[in-house]
Amino acid sequence: MADLESLGEVARTDVLVIGGGIAGLSAAISVKEKNPRLEVLVVEKATAGWAGKAARGGGILAFLTPDDSPEDFVRYHVEHIGCYLEDQELLMEYACTCNQVLDLLDSWGARIARDRRGYWKYVKTPGAEVPWGLAGVDLDMCVHLRRRASELGCRFMDKTAMVELLKSGDRVTGAIGFDVRDGSCRLVLARATILATGSQNYRVMPMWSCGRGDGIAAAYRAGACMRNAEFGSFVNMIHVASREVIFGAEDHMFNARGEDISSRYRPGIQPDICAMSAVGWYLEHVEGRAPVRVKAEENVLQIGSEVLFSTDLVWKRPAAIAFWSRLWEKARRAERESDHGMPEIMPGFIGEQSPVMVDHGMATTVPGLFAVGDVSYSGSAWTGAVPSPPGRIRGSGLMNAVWSACRGAASAVEYISGEGP
Repeated sequence: MADLESLGEVARTDVLVIGGGIAGLSAAISVKEKNPRLEVLVVEKATAGWAGKAARGGGILAFLTPDDSPEDFVRYHVEHIGCYLEDQELLMEYACTCNQVLDLLDSWGARIARDRRGYWKYVKTPGAEVPWGLAGVDLDMCVHLRRRASELGCRFMDKTAMVELLKSGDRVTGAIGFDVRDGSCRLVLARATILATGSQNYRVMPMWSCGRGDGIAAAYRAGACMRNAEFGSFVNMIHVASREVIFGAEDHMFNARGEDISSRYRPGIQPDICAMSAVGWYLEHVEGRAPVRVKAEENVLQIGSEVLFSTDLVWKRPAAIAFWSRLWEKARRAERESDHGMPEIMPGFIGEQSPVMVDHGMATTVPGLFAVGDVSYSGSAWTGAVPSPPGRIRGSGLMNAVWSACRGAASAVEYISGEGP
């Protein structure tokens, strides 16, 4: 270790959190709330509070409304989403405890919409009957979480990319990386390390471009087991002209002959997002029935999404409205007049590998290393055969990020106390 210290600047902490997005910030806060005496350092390759997917997404939280039950949620998930490949014990734990995430985010300063009674203001997924609802949080949530973490005494090291985990024997004892501004070497020695670096994605859309898989690769090289990497085939149908997602396109696809191909490739009960829609698109092209278009006037999900994201008719979210209004205006400018209400679509392959294997406490198979958020979404196995958020439940990304971060933080604190393995 002395030789490593000669390489560059060395920092020491009790808990090292790698990643300053919503999962990393939630983990840092949770560690401090469980044991204020522990030192926590958050390292982020960009700027913590502004990094990650959360600030570039829909700002929705999928939770169980008073009309939904954990049993119905688990049954629907197993039968229609995860292909019976879930860790059903952990799935049930998620269903029974995920609503606590809204209370936590609210207590940390994030702005979640409420109704006149003070309850979370939610909607059901437009055009679908599913056992969950969608609450709205403003897109500046991570700024508030960083502020809360700072108030609790967490330290931050921004503009620093951690590229390799350090080990002493079989235990992870920190990480080594570099300052992205000048290339200088930085090391962090820690008693416990929490990975919150997101999933591995392809640069198809800006929202996902920050997830490059660096944390997954570091965990793999450190000897951590992986699982369910093959479930990372996340495909969203996008507008050919604007390259923006058309929500709900999977259910309203028509080929050049005017035939409804959604019912052909997506029969029966289907939640949002489906790899078979991409298969169907491909087959229609191969067999000479392209292009594939969407009947916009029938697409209730897209119409509802525009109302939710870019207006204050349902949720008052200034940051989200500003972001999504600009995004959709840009998309409209790219649309072709020849669409005539039927925009041409194509599959946008985003990827979303999230295979770091963890137990129910978000501990990896390497002592001293924990993984939370998107980096271990499929690796946790509670989701079954789906890629990391949104998988097939829009709004599951933020929920899983905070939910898993709280569990990982508790495990890290226990590990440091000597009660863990």
